[in-house]
Amino acid sequence: MALLTHPRSFLLLFVGVFGGSLLVAACSDGNKNSDAAPSGGDGDAPGDGDAPGDGDAPSDGDAPGDGDSPGDGDSPGDGDIVVGATGGIGAGGTGDGDGPVCESTSSEAQLLPVYLAFAYDVSGSMGKIEDSACFDPAFKWDPVFEATTSFFESDAATSDGLFASMTLFPSEEDKCDIASYETPVVAMVALPSTNFRVELGAYETEVANDGWRGDTPTLVAFVGTSTSLAAERAANPDAHFAVVLVTDGKPQGCDDEIGPIAEAVAASASDGISTYVIGVKQPVSKPDCLADAENDELLSNLNQIAVAGGTSQPFMIDTGDPDGTKASFAAAIESIRMQAISCESEIPAHPSGGTFDPDKIDVSTVLDGVATTLAYSPECTDGSGWHYDSVTAATRIELCVNSCATLRATPSAGLNVNFLCEPRVDVVR
Repeated sequence: MALLTHPRSFLLLFVGVFGGSLLVAACSDGNKNSDAAPSGGDGDAPGDGDAPGDGDAPSDGDAPGDGDSPGDGDSPGDGDIVVGATGGIGAGGTGDGDGPVCESTSSEAQLLPVYLAFAYDVSGSMGKIEDSACFDPAFKWDPVFEATTSFFESDAATSDGLFASMTLFPSEEDKCDIASYETPVVAMVALPSTNFRVELGAYETEVANDGWRGDTPTLVAFVGTSTSLAAERAANPDAHFAVVLVTDGKPQGCDDEIGPIAEAVAASASDGISTYVIGVKQPVSKPDCLADAENDELLSNLNQIAVAGGTSQPFMIDTGDPDGTKASFAAAIESIRMQAISCESEIPAHPSGGTFDPDKIDVSTVLDGVATTLAYSPECTDGSGWHYDSVTAATRIELCVNSCATLRATPSAGLNVNFLCEPRVDVVR
């Protein structure tokens, strides 16, 4: 049995050797030493090693040199199972008592990796209180900064196979040039990582010295950020990729209109890059901010982007209560993490060199140490179970939506991929 552990978003498969005994497949034993002997002699074949008068019939299947222990009366391949010292899928030996063996073996596989490219709005509306009381950093920048950096450093982000990068917009120079956003300030890195806190802290120093950056060039920032994924996509063509857009304002400053942005996001989605959106609202607790109108427009714009990006709707974060803002933002990122985590695994090669048999694999989830076998469900009829990516040329195991949700929602959950000696019970023989 091979265990794939998750929350580290990777699947580690290991052999099940329980109580010192190996799981083996038994065949029927054709020799029970109960054959009727004809009258006259013991019926033993010359040289079969049986003692005279043992009552074996001439047809008991013993043959000279069959490799069985002297006097056991067995024939080669008669179904006796003897586990040899080396393990694996054995073949019949001679003279050592070994027979065909099928046993659980160990292997290693990983869930397909996930790459999240964050495009992070650092425009003045996130904290330049000199321009407006609506931009109070205590309500917007500070809680969002803390929630973002805490997530990237937290146990929730501790996942082999989960990577993230971050691009700040507007850029410090040439803010309307796509090339300014093609190299993220935090290069793609495995999580958890403190790199995000370092770079956002460096921006706070910039603000203290030079002030906040202006405008919200959403289109060029998105295109540059999605382009920054090119190297990872070339190296990992089967991985999952997404842009996470974090912003508090409508596009402005570089002739941005929401229509072209949605079109660019839709084109990216059709090319395999989803887009998640986190919208930071204006604080409703400040009457001079016209928050209701601003937030309605923000929601309308971001909803178009999220729909175009294949993620249905944006995560909208209320402001005005810093603790509530921090909690809501952290929950939004965690939800994105859960949605982005892959529920697919490459089928590992049989570690003993056996031939892959799609009928001799099953899958089970492990919660709190308790394994529950999932049904094989080619069509995912009720949303639970698992299936192969292809009926005729399987290369991956994929969980159905409900089983996938269970795996994603429970950080300590694991997944067993079991190499069987006999076909699954659902296989028609």
